[in-house]
Amino acid sequence: MSAEGAHTSAKRQKTYDYGSFFKDFLKKEIEKDLLEEAYISLCRGSSDMVFRTLEILQTNALLSEEFSRASCEVQMFEKYRTDEKPLARIYAAGSIFQNGIFILKKFLDPQPQVPEDEKQMEALKKLLNYLLKDHDIALEEESGTCDDAEWAVIVALHLLSPLTVDGSYTIDDSYDNLTFKPSASSCPCKTGEHGDSEDGDFDDTSFGWIDGWHGKSDILINNVSVHLANMEDDNFKVGSSAVSSSESTPETKTSNHQEQVLAQSIVFSFLQRKENRNNLKHLVPTIGISKKKIVIYFYDSEEDVLLGTTELDLFGYKSTICYDTIVILWLTLNYDIFCTGITDSMKNCKAEFFTRVGSFLENYRNDVTRNLPKGEYLYQDETGWTKSGAVEEKISINADNEDFGIRMKSL
Repeated sequence: MSAEGAHTSAKRQKTYDYGSFFKDFLKKEIEKDLLEEAYISLCRGSSDMVFRTLEILQTNALLSEEFSRASCEVQMFEKYRTDEKPLARIYAAGSIFQNGIFILKKFLDPQPQVPEDEKQMEALKKLLNYLLKDHDIALEEESGTCDDAEWAVIVALHLLSPLTVDGSYTIDDSYDNLTFKPSASSCPCKTGEHGDSEDGDFDDTSFGWIDGWHGKSDILINNVSVHLANMEDDNFKVGSSAVSSSESTPETKTSNHQEQVLAQSIVFSFLQRKENRNNLKHLVPTIGISKKKIVIYFYDSEEDVLLGTTELDLFGYKSTICYDTIVILWLTLNYDIFCTGITDSMKNCKAEFFTRVGSFLENYRNDVTRNLPKGEYLYQDETGWTKSGAVEEKISINADNEDFGIRMKSL
């Protein structure tokens, strides 16, 4: 057989294998139904599957501060109706992932289809494969017993890497005192399994503007910055307390993790804009993960738009993984494939970061960089927050209107 013939035969075999895998998943009624519920939540904005537009009230971004000492007080972006009651604009999470929403819609259709594009198809396969496995065992059982370094490896191996097409990741090199490496054949969790990817390493994850906000990520994966909080979820009020008002009280104080994730999100977006100037979209995510919750922020450093979720549960009934959370995490980790950027109406909801930093905006645009000089990373314990009292206007999406230029093929 010629080389060309062998290549064609291998491609046909790969296509057949993929088709068989997708069909087998659709036969599993429980998993299929849970995925369909997650898809509906993303479209309707139910089950906390929403992004809130956020406005920055005050910040110390003009000071040379590490992310761990960042101050970034925000509230939900509000507009005023004729009755003078504040109305907060929130969007169904699928609003910025319409490529991914379309792919899920077609896959769950009575006549299912999968993407023709190999990267999109592989991403879908990664999600389905993850949903069929018991990663929740390693994550939930160990979340209360491991130290910071072990938790970073467990999250990378069992939660993040299996959901990305490439799977490679970098863990902050300050954790490199472990007796094992993330590329080893074992994991610090009780299962001893190392997940679906071994392509990880400890290295420098620092970035930022040294005369402004700067610091490091706990994990970098697929150009997504990840911050870990090694504590119970009731101390990690990232999403729900990402809003503030003049009514804040000492009783509403929480840890600084929320502000750290906000600062990382903004600076990392500027870094990606600088490194990828030809990109038409500049909406970039940062993820915060505690032992039982995650939160996701997106910042568009071109349009000055800041989006954030509430806290999302990692575990649900009987400590199984929450499909809704896993699907939005999958969309976020693969944002280069699925994200369609901010909607037109989001452009009116300015975060006001540009205003807060004034002429120093050009420094954030041009002077952010990676691999900063080594320094001492300090920690700040508490900052006060409270919720906004605004009425929320939820904006869902209609997934039937567009095909987004994605070519699909029948199973």
